[in-house]
Amino acid sequence: MKNLFIVFLFTVCSLSNSFGQTNQTEISKQTEVGQKPKQSVVVAPPAKPAPGLRKKATYDGVLVQITKADNPFQLINPFAPARYGSGFSNLRIDPMTGRAQGIALLSIGY
Repeated sequence: MKNLFIVFLFTVCSLSNSFGQTNQTEISKQTEVGQKPKQSVVVAPPAKPAPGLRKKATYDGVLVQITKADNPFQLINPFAPARYGSGFSNLRIDPMTGRAQGIALLSIGY
């Protein structure tokens, strides 16, 4: 009895999908061979800023600190000297909650 009900339900579902489909399609106008397109869009390159107005980028983050340090293992040492910087300098904090969100591996500022 259960198998018959499942087969009946499957048949009804498959037939209901086929009734919604038609073989009629809308034929759009096709352009003749050799016709040019009506409009073409020309995209200009973005304007370059003047050389004197360009700002220099500043790089910061853990990866930059590792490349600048003479002993990179001191960056993870909690008892390292102050010249290696604070561990909180690369920590990103949510201003609303005050909780830490993550560590900045590389940040670029303009």
